[in-house]
Amino acid sequence: MRKYLGMSLMLLVVAGCSNLSFKTNVLENTQRTLYANTVELYTQDEIFRHQYQGLGEVDAVACQTSHHPNFVMPSFESLTKDLKLQTQKKGGNALVLHQCRDSNYAGCISYRECVGYAYAIEE
Repeated sequence: MRKYLGMSLMLLVVAGCSNLSFKTNVLENTQRTLYANTVELYTQDEIFRHQYQGLGEVDAVACQTSHHPNFVMPSFESLTKDLKLQTQKKGGNALVLHQCRDSNYAGCISYRECVGYAYAIEE
């Protein structure tokens, strides 16, 4: 009897939770990291030592527009990862990072930007 009562209780819990769901961005972040890891950082001089094709400028920015207590300004590392992802989407495997900086920008309390150039190089 106790066995059936325990199983019935477990079924009720499972059935009660069947409509619950949760959203996560773990898969999205993992894919983003994997794609970004296919792109290497180079200096401009290092690029010139390879056969390369320029693919265009890439940039990533973050703008804080209010004093929201939960807002966290992305790190330069995170913005660089965005540049690598943009480079990969253009078909590139190399990135020359020109600049990352904090600056002033109209309408932003805090403004952070990184700029680079995407390349496809033969390895």
